[in-house]
Amino acid sequence: MTFVGHRNGGIIASLIIGLGGVFLQFSMITIGIMMISTFIFSLYPDCDIKSKSSKLVYLLSVPFVYYLFVNQYLFLLGMCLGILITPQISKHRGFTHSLFSMVIISWCWSFIISSLKICDVQSIFSIDSFRIDNIMIASSIGYLTHLILDWRIKLI
Repeated sequence: MTFVGHRNGGIIASLIIGLGGVFLQFSMITIGIMMISTFIFSLYPDCDIKSKSSKLVYLLSVPFVYYLFVNQYLFLLGMCLGILITPQISKHRGFTHSLFSMVIISWCWSFIISSLKICDVQSIFSIDSFRIDNIMIASSIGYLTHLILDWRIKLI
């Protein structure tokens, strides 16, 4: 699939997530973060190569990384940078194109957002410290949109 296909798939998935957020009566900031997460993660798996997707994801992440740095959220900054670096140490259509990666990366992103307390994070299911919430679901749907459009779904 091309950048345009993944971009359009991400936009459609983001709009669906937004409508779901309105239906579930989330705050506007929460809906916005869910939609942005869905869109970014619909492009994320292709950050393992120099592509339009990687340029856009890294460009969109600069203000967020800057915010974490300036406000000295160093642990969260490290996690965010880990998410951004992971595709660079993976071969093309390797780790980042797996369901395992989708779960781990989405959980890390959800942890970062919930730690900042900038929106309503609604826990849906939890086992000890691992919880599934609205941010994880939104980013996972974006990620899964990419994998489905590529028809390259691997478990690990």
